[in-house]
Amino acid sequence: MKNNFDYKIFEQLLTQATKTLIQKLIKKYDAKNLRAFCLYTDEDAGSSVFSFDTYENYKDQISENDENEADYYKWYFGEWLDDDKLSNDLNQISKMLFEAEYGETAEEFAKHKDRIYEIFISVLADLKSEESFKNLNNDFILMFGISDFENKELELNWMKKLNNEEIFNEFKTYRETY
Repeated sequence: MKNNFDYKIFEQLLTQATKTLIQKLIKKYDAKNLRAFCLYTDEDAGSSVFSFDTYENYKDQISENDENEADYYKWYFGEWLDDDKLSNDLNQISKMLFEAEYGETAEEFAKHKDRIYEIFISVLADLKSEESFKNLNNDFILMFGISDFENKELELNWMKKLNNEEIFNEFKTYRETY
């Protein structure tokens, strides 16, 4: 089995799907109420999922749970919202990732995963520079994540690429205590 995955097509599809998704979120939830957006995958890079958070949901999370855990709810995308009705395009991308043939060796698989992760980051960074997020608040958090993944150095690197210095430093402080 050789690598037949078309990374260019994947990047194009992910860019368009993410751009459309962000527009739908802004329309449905209002730009001023959105506080965070995350694209994430699993550790095998076999899926494409999103989560987002609103200021209202964040306040509810804190009031319904331990207020000492406010930072956890601020930064952990697994506690944020999702909206399956908006994610049809990402579902197709997940199918593409799941069905990918990327070679036979562990080394080929690792290279494939790293390339997929890089594309996720690149898409988010490009959309940010294109100002797809321009109407959102200055404290808006943009993330890429991997479920069940622990690599603080990579997470910090991604956050630095995707956010302003103030948000990055706040996340860095959080990750140092977590």
